[in-house]
Amino acid sequence: MSENETKKSATERLEDLENMMAQVGQALSSLEPMTRDLLQIKDALKLLNNKLNAVARAASEGKLPTDEVVSGFMTESNAQELKGKVDQMVSNGLLAATDTVAKDSFVVINESDASGTIVNPRMQFLLSALQHPEVKGKLEGAKIGDNIKVGDQGASINVLEAYNVVPPKAPESSVTEAPAASESDNESLTSSSVPAEATV
Repeated sequence: MSENETKKSATERLEDLENMMAQVGQALSSLEPMTRDLLQIKDALKLLNNKLNAVARAASEGKLPTDEVVSGFMTESNAQELKGKVDQMVSNGLLAATDTVAKDSFVVINESDASGTIVNPRMQFLLSALQHPEVKGKLEGAKIGDNIKVGDQGASINVLEAYNVVPPKAPESSVTEAPAASESDNESLTSSSVPAEATV
């Protein structure tokens, strides 16, 4: 082979690169359903683990593992997990506590029914991501400890915690960088609540 036959023009090299990228894209898109399935399996295993732990806890405390007892322990465990995520984000410097909810705050609330019974012990979310305009409007400007009536059935929400989201600092040449947000931190900043079916 001569040297001219092995050399490719810039256009030919770009076309080869585009073809390779298309093949990579096709390979990745075929992995998407598998990734989705794996995430669903992960969630199912997490739920099963939580339920088994709740049953074991009921047995160790001498309680019958009724649906109500197991559900209560599972809810408590989920609330603790959510609290742990917030504590981690605070320790990583991503959240800073505040006493007043701003339009871009990260908020932790619980929900009570008309009789004052807590029906959802912990919901946490970025206020700016909340899709419920009435609740969003009532939360903005609220203080920690405020009880806010929502809806027409006498339900209320209690503001438990509020945080400002700390913007990342620009890296300085000689200063150690702040810890990067992990995938779970970013996931936690959007919205989380204990029972998935509970709504505000």
